[in-house]
Amino acid sequence: MLILTAIKADRSRVMEYINRLDNYDAPDIANIAISSELYEEAFAIFRKFEVNTSAIQASVHRNFYSHLYVFYSRLYVFYSRLYVALILFTDSSLQTILCYRT
Repeated sequence: MLILTAIKADRSRVMEYINRLDNYDAPDIANIAISSELYEEAFAIFRKFEVNTSAIQASVHRNFYSHLYVFYSRLYVFYSRLYVALILFTDSSLQTILCYRT
């Protein structure tokens, strides 16, 4: 309720409330923020509650490509680690092939 009131009355405090409060319906509040053209705040909500697909959509909507770079770098690290784990723990013949390739 406090965040909704701030969206309508005092937009400068919305980000502060987003960062301080934890118990609210994130997708609904973020969509209200988007409809009120508070895209940065919506992105912060989506990121805080790890609704990554919606955060990316909010970023694309307002051309916040620097935010997309953050997600890309996290995905790159994740998939790199996943790739290494799959190779190391699945088949020893794959390990042998990779040892000779490097």
